[in-house]
Amino acid sequence: MGNEKKILLTLLFTAVLFSGCVSQPEPECIPLEKVESAFESEGKCLVVFEGNVYDLTTISDWSGGTHKGAHSCGEEYTAEEISAGPHHKTVMDRFKIGKLCD
Repeated sequence: MGNEKKILLTLLFTAVLFSGCVSQPEPECIPLEKVESAFESEGKCLVVFEGNVYDLTTISDWSGGTHKGAHSCGEEYTAEEISAGPHHKTVMDRFKIGKLCD
């Protein structure tokens, strides 16, 4: 086996061996007070679902602080409320910005 192949195999083995050692950063802890006041103070539409905080500011249907006249920014929503809508709860994942502080 050539020197280049040995080096590549060594690098590959090392990458696989240590790939589980890189820790993921802890999600930001966001207090409920910030979620509730974010629209008024910063123009951000934050909501809570299953203990996580989501930023829905970029979604045009949430502009103005409400969604379809039925839901408001700064609120906590239950699984029943989310599943009653046309979107599956996995749609929320891409908007997650942190966890609600205990």
